[in-house]
Amino acid sequence: MISIIAPAHNEEENVNLFVCKAIAGLRAAEEEGEIIIVDDGSTDNTAKVLQRLRDVVTSLRIVSSKRKEGFSA
Repeated sequence: MISIIAPAHNEEENVNLFVCKAIAGLRAAEEEGEIIIVDDGSTDNTAKVLQRLRDVVTSLRIVSSKRKEGFSA
């Protein structure tokens, strides 16, 4: 199983395309996996977009932080 982990901060316009490409990559590699998006304190609609995606993409996991903590946190 492969886990694809990606950070997101105010990525409402990009996160849908990223998840679609990650799914396509898993399928092309004929691998089972999960996609984990870490929403690092987004102030736009990133969380809402991710929640809608999660309804369709069962392998999507969302980790949320209420405030931006950055890579070192």
